[in-house]
Amino acid sequence: MNASAEPCELLPWDTRFFGVSIACVRGNVLTTTTADSVECWCGAHKIQCLYFLARSDDSVTVKLAESRGFHLVDVRVTMDRSLDLSSIPSATSLSSPHRAARNDDIPELRRIARLSHTDTRFFFDDQFTPGQCESLYETWIQSSVEGFAQAVFVIEHSGCVAGYITCHISKEAQEGSIGLIAVDASQQGKGLGRQLVAAAMDWFTARKVPRVSVVTQGRNVAAQRLYARCGFIPRNLELYYHRWFSIAGTDRDHQTKFTATGIVDE
Repeated sequence: MNASAEPCELLPWDTRFFGVSIACVRGNVLTTTTADSVECWCGAHKIQCLYFLARSDDSVTVKLAESRGFHLVDVRVTMDRSLDLSSIPSATSLSSPHRAARNDDIPELRRIARLSHTDTRFFFDDQFTPGQCESLYETWIQSSVEGFAQAVFVIEHSGCVAGYITCHISKEAQEGSIGLIAVDASQQGKGLGRQLVAAAMDWFTARKVPRVSVVTQGRNVAAQRLYARCGFIPRNLELYYHRWFSIAGTDRDHQTKFTATGIVDE
């Protein structure tokens, strides 16, 4: 069978990082036939955890996912905004200084990341340990600084790193995206998140990127409010499911290096 025609796709990076065999369903809808094919494929490939990003407006898909043992772990909200390429945002005039992240920022960025992404689907799936989930985001921000992201900005408050934002540009679609954003818990409520987004919009605009998107969680109302204040509007809403077939006899503490070809998409 042609690999592109298979109902699921193996996820080597996720498998190595979490220490269990992980795959994702191809496509965003299920029928009885495709659900049967998914189960057969997972059995043949000894899959232990299966991700499924489903359309939220297809009742057949939702009912089949629920009846076939998938568990809802996230409502995935995609928001976007267009950029006015004739002007540059005023991020450079903001009171709290932002700058490009440096390698010597990594320990502090890892500390912030470890505590800042607990609304994500991995933390809401109790088959993943809290330590694994924390390490995922520590690894993600470190790899972003080391080259996975095209740009990483940090913002300082009272001389200390208080938050970060990562920026990506799709070569195919020429669309920008925000990967990770976080503000240290002790510095929240000071408008630093909005200033980080403004810095990112400045960077995208300077590179003539016409549109920027960001993904967040349905449960993360604070993030949605932040993005709305920065001009983002909802573009799409999807349902993230996980299905576990077996986790017996696996190395739950295995870790590996983050690579540009193996990012976990929130």
